Amino acid sequence: MFVGACIILGYLVVLQQGRFVSNETMEKYAKTLISDYNQDLGFFLKPTYSYFWFYSNSSYDVRTLTSSSHGAAVWIQQANSLSFEHADFALRVEVGLFGGSVSGHPAAVTVNGGVMFFSYNSVSGAIPLVDNGTLIVEDSQVNSVNYHFVILKGSNETSDWSVDAAKNDSKIVFENDLINALSRSEEVRERYAEPELNTRLQAVISRWRSALQSNGTVTYTRIQKDYDIKQIEELAKTEFGITNSSDFINSALAYLEAIPAPIPTPTKSIFGHAVNDPDNWLYVGLLGSFPVLMYLTYLTFDYLRNKYPSKAFKYLLGIPLAVLGVGFSDLIYGYPYDYSIVSWQSFAIVLIWSGIFWIYLLKKRLSFWFAKKKNGENTKNNPNQKTKKTIESKKP
Repeated sequence: MFVGACIILGYLVVLQQGRFVSNETMEKYAKTLISDYNQDLGFFLKPTYSYFWFYSNSSYDVRTLTSSSHGAAVWIQQANSLSFEHADFALRVEVGLFGGSVSGHPAAVTVNGGVMFFSYNSVSGAIPLVDNGTLIVEDSQVNSVNYHFVILKGSNETSDWSVDAAKNDSKIVFENDLINALSRSEEVRERYAEPELNTRLQAVISRWRSALQSNGTVTYTRIQKDYDIKQIEELAKTEFGITNSSDFINSALAYLEAIPAPIPTPTKSIFGHAVNDPDNWLYVGLLGSFPVLMYLTYLTFDYLRNKYPSKAFKYLLGIPLAVLGVGFSDLIYGYPYDYSIVSWQSFAIVLIWSGIFWIYLLKKRLSFWFAKKKNGENTKNNPNQKTKKTIESKKP
């Protein structure tokens, strides 16, 4: 019984240790956090990177800390080269990182996406961290030590330090830095506003380029165009905080107007209906199948005409053949704009049509062979007819 209890206790210890995040997982978390942040930052112009607090012009010194009692943390400092250092300890993660005790409350903590930010502050003692809570420290001094960036979590389980968790945390950090960068830099605000403002300006340009219709009607006047541009300028100023919105919008407008209007891609259609056929295989299939349908229609009506002799079948045969012929001609003359005569697709059509031709020849040969065989059997079964033919052939 004592041995069984020891086994169970050992299993529980191993299971509990397995739940603790490993140093390798913490390192992967830190690498993902950094790479995803820099990927989002890549949208902005490089001279403005310095307005984003987390960004380092060189690299990072990363220290990961795991507590067996409460939480884990990643401490990142700007450095000349990328390096990693790991530490494991039994104290609470706040105490192990900052020192002191967890008494007291952090000053000027803001909330963003359910994550607490402790920024631009100085405090003595450890910053308390609740169970399963997340605290991000940026540009702060704790117990006389400067911390560029620290992310602490009250959990030391692997699931809370996964790659997916790193990507989510990276977005939170970037959005917080973006808010600060937008408040400090006109260039950041302009770049941030560009996608939406350019979309609105492009709509104005498109309307202006098609303002004069072929019948002489003007659907968009200069006054309407100027009014819409003024509205976009006002949006740039009030919503995006661009100080010199008029010059910014006029500059963007001049750039977009200098770009040639895109040539619209012709719409592909078959029998008057628009189709999505980028590689023209639908067209090839229809063009190749029409002669097959025409031939099958002919065989069907020929069979019915022989089985049920009637003048009606003789005239009715022309109707479906005429319809199929018109459709076939429409496909021949209405080929897609990007269809190449010299291509594998044309080769496929030729193979299909050649198959029909060989089937037709085979049918004729089989019909002749069956007729000859039937005639031979009739002669064999009726010897009098053969004798009669022989006598008639000997007559002078």
